[in-house]
Amino acid sequence: MLKKSRLFIITGFFGLFLVGIATTLIFVKNTFGSDILAISKKDCVPYNIFVVKGEQEYSAKVSWSTKKECMGFIQYGGQREALNSVGVDQKNPVQSKEHEVVLEKLLTTQKYYFLVNSDNTAYGYNGTALDFLIKDL
Repeated sequence: MLKKSRLFIITGFFGLFLVGIATTLIFVKNTFGSDILAISKKDCVPYNIFVVKGEQEYSAKVSWSTKKECMGFIQYGGQREALNSVGVDQKNPVQSKEHEVVLEKLLTTQKYYFLVNSDNTAYGYNGTALDFLIKDL
């Protein structure tokens, strides 16, 4: 009888241990900022990224879509390594599937670099910032 209760206790602790590991794997984030199973972040990857001339002089509009509702903004600047400015989605300030950021007071001859940020992950092209010139839009 004593052996059965020990077996029950050992099995119970082992079961709790397995449940703890499974729960940790689901909620722990890896170094790329997404969960181990990569379920939540892949739906926030931006696609159909477009840059067009803005309605106002010296402005550009960056738009993109995501599969699920996500928070989004643009980091941009005049140098690929220094994206010190931020453009916020004023049309959809809360989570959305369609995003639109208007960048204003830009120079027509300056090349601008930008990254699309979607749910706290920055996206560009092969890990580098995208670029545009207003005069080419």
